[in-house]
Amino acid sequence: MYSPVTYKSGGFALLLGLSALCFQPATALAAIWYNGEFSADIIITDPQTPEGKVQGTFYVGKDRFRAEGVHQGKRKALIVHPQEHKVWMLFPDEKSYYAGPGSAPIPPRPDVERLPGDNDGPCKQDKAIACKRLGTETLHGVETEKWEVTLTPPPPPAGQPAGATAPQAAVQKATVWADPARRIIIRQQPEVGPAMERILTGTEKVADRLTEKWTITHTFQGNTQQSTRWIDSKLRVPVREEEEGKLLMELVNLQEKPQPASLFELPKDYKEIQPPAPPTAQQAPATPPAGSAPVPAQPGKLQYR
Repeated sequence: MYSPVTYKSGGFALLLGLSALCFQPATALAAIWYNGEFSADIIITDPQTPEGKVQGTFYVGKDRFRAEGVHQGKRKALIVHPQEHKVWMLFPDEKSYYAGPGSAPIPPRPDVERLPGDNDGPCKQDKAIACKRLGTETLHGVETEKWEVTLTPPPPPAGQPAGATAPQAAVQKATVWADPARRIIIRQQPEVGPAMERILTGTEKVADRLTEKWTITHTFQGNTQQSTRWIDSKLRVPVREEEEGKLLMELVNLQEKPQPASLFELPKDYKEIQPPAPPTAQQAPATPPAGSAPVPAQPGKLQYR
């Protein structure tokens, strides 16, 4: 889910698209955030092992968040300052922390994307991407802008011996239908690779909050994967996700209110410790083969790393 920057299970997605929130230029970052301050409990369920639920609590401020829970019998908390590119992992029982990401239940990424026509979007920020507006089109009742997006890979480095570099990657093209009102991609159809489409099927109340109910379909080489997502209409945050009728993620006890600044600050009495060593080659997650279909990202898969 959450194309073009997805948050998936496994190694690519770092905590709710943490890489998307933390490592974009600060000037462009403000466009990708929640539509308000709130707190909520998150319950994550793996359909393969439904008895192994993961629960946590997170707090979203104006430009930062905190996520906390119990992992392997130990309390943990994560504080993230996206605009400052800062992340801390806290251990409240030991009153210690280290700089960098770690194991914590993370809030779903806001349902907002940078679109081809946006000033902070890829077409105007990345010289390798060119976009051509093809007009407007109504898809399943949603007014969209239709774009042709072309990615031209950079040439091989100059001055290297012949045969020292891999052949230059081919130019890639995709057609994108964007909803400028909601700032989301409604349909994405590349010339080569997986396609995505989302359909608004109605509105529903979830825990007394109005939501939009979306069906998201990924198709690749004749295979289809479909999920249903409920998006809070005001905060633009996913509050529930199902796949093939099985619950993956839900938010409960959602409370929309200003969050105390102290939640997002390092306690003065905590001592800094060294972060854990990075995984070895044997421990690192495998990289999917080039050209393979990406697994649609799922909030329910955003568990502890």
